[in-house]
Amino acid sequence: ASAATRRIGRRDRNRWAYRRNLEAAVAREDSTEAAQHRALVAGSAALPGRGMHATGEAREGQRLQPHVAGTADLGEEHALAAEQDAGQAALDRLFQLLSIESGSTDPAYHSACLEAAEWCAKDLRDIGFQARVEPTSGKPMVVGHWRGAASPLRVLFYGHYDVQPPDPLEEWTAPPFAPRLAEDPKSGEVIVARGASDDKGQVMTFLEACRSWLAVHGRLPVDVTVLLEGEEESGSRSLPAFLDSCGEELKADICLVCDT
Repeated sequence: ASAATRRIGRRDRNRWAYRRNLEAAVAREDSTEAAQHRALVAGSAALPGRGMHATGEAREGQRLQPHVAGTADLGEEHALAAEQDAGQAALDRLFQLLSIESGSTDPAYHSACLEAAEWCAKDLRDIGFQARVEPTSGKPMVVGHWRGAASPLRVLFYGHYDVQPPDPLEEWTAPPFAPRLAEDPKSGEVIVARGASDDKGQVMTFLEACRSWLAVHGRLPVDVTVLLEGEEESGSRSLPAFLDSCGEELKADICLVCDT
């Protein structure tokens, strides 16, 4: 098989299966099952699609095939077009975050860390979360809440917006905070930038999945709290005091730690 055929992989086979099931449910006029399969079609587009790749300390790549906007009332051709448009928009958002030089170990990047925190809070609000930037003695925390699910369960998602320093700069083949797509011999198309796989790529994958689910269903299946810190790469010095003062609002049934 050609390289392009091999790269189709399990994700695309699943999407084809979801779409066949969706067509069958529509033909049976089963609206409940059709809605479930529409969500699967949308969710499969939110899951990784580009190769995760890291070489040494100076190169990072993150799989990301972002979400599809609401397709419940669209025909197949319009749904595919919407999926492509939404995918590019999500990629643009990831690239915006990757371009912020939010290294927490160097005081010279402190203002960039503040910028990254504000960017994440705004993106959460754009999705539909109530979000704020909470000051600490060091880098601020980003706290976001989505409430209104029918389920009593609550999920806490943890990630961080700070990144490792990009040194040694001479090992980079392009500026570390100028994200770009590149071809890797083993992984295919990858995203290369500092923070792409630790941890901005993972953070944005989760946020884009929430965006997709809300676009299709109007609400998430469980209540979700998002906590993003800015000192994970420098020892999380402000985290204990923050948890002492704000831990009650972070209580959850499940905690998802998405980091490398």
